[in-house]
Amino acid sequence: DIAGIALSGLYGGSGIPVDKDMEPIRPCLIWMDRRATDEVQWVKKNVDKDKIFEITGNYVDSYYGFTKMMWIK
Repeated sequence: DIAGIALSGLYGGSGIPVDKDMEPIRPCLIWMDRRATDEVQWVKKNVDKDKIFEITGNYVDSYYGFTKMMWIK
C-alpha cells in the first residue's frame, strides 16, 4: 500500500522539515531563503567545493537544502 505521495512545484532547496512521525517542525523553507549565509561561508572554508559539486552537481549557496539544514541545526 502507498502511504502517501508528495509533489512540489517549488524549485531547488525548498522543503518542510518534519519529525520522525512526518509532522512539520517548522515552516517551509523556500528556495529564496538566504539565512544560511554563515553556513555557506563555513562550507566554503572547510569543504572542497569541487568535491561537493562532483557529488551533488550543486555549488555552495544558501539556495540549496544542505546549507538550510545546517542553518536549522
